[in-house]
Amino acid sequence: MFLKIRLDATSGVQMHEISVAQTIVNEILAEAERQSAAKVTRVVLELGKLTMLNFDQVSFWVSAFLEGTAGEDAEISITPVDGSVECRECKAISDVVVEDDPTLHYSVPQFTCERCGSHNTFICKGREMVIKTIRIER
Repeated sequence: MFLKIRLDATSGVQMHEISVAQTIVNEILAEAERQSAAKVTRVVLELGKLTMLNFDQVSFWVSAFLEGTAGEDAEISITPVDGSVECRECKAISDVVVEDDPTLHYSVPQFTCERCGSHNTFICKGREMVIKTIRIER
């Protein structure tokens, strides 16, 4: 079964690993119930690097919240999505390199256009939180 669910950073979901993981698990279990699944065997997530989430923690908490449910032994796979920004001045799209720098957790990063050097950019990729696949057994 293929399922794609977007969890938007502006949808009211608190952007913290535990609450994100709980939201993901709620969606997984709701879909498993809709499909009359006896077991969830695999979950594939796409998480944008610009969410600033720690993917290992998300995986840990998803697994922890699935304990005692139909998804208890599910394999959790996370595919990172690189970030990119579009320049409002010259319309160029630039890749964004996200480093695991602790100072980034306390400040808002400023993205620069690789072509013209403008800071007048907007994020066009890298904020995704998508449940790409839920594999079930009936």
